[in-house]
Amino acid sequence: MIKDIPLRKVEDLAIAIIPPADIASGELWDVYLLNLHPATIASVNYSPKDMARWKEKKENFYLPPFLRRYQPQSVQLIEPLQPTLFELANEYWVSFSMDEHLFDKKYVCSR
Repeated sequence: MIKDIPLRKVEDLAIAIIPPADIASGELWDVYLLNLHPATIASVNYSPKDMARWKEKKENFYLPPFLRRYQPQSVQLIEPLQPTLFELANEYWVSFSMDEHLFDKKYVCSR
């Protein structure tokens, strides 16, 4: 039964989008995952497969999953982000396991 499934809240995990030192330069911004947990987490992440195709047609592209471990109390670069993508809602969906439980959190970054 669904009532028997414990719902655990994702805490101590964040996404940060940091601009370059000179914002007017139009350079790529950096997207970071902040693991503020006292333990390592294993996360299934997604990375762009074909950014060129999106630039030409402005369509969604497939993001193949891969497993990554994030050290405790760490900040890790996820990907660079083009300023032109701020027109869209950028979604980062983080699924990770910790203490034999699966956690899932969706971050939506939009203007």
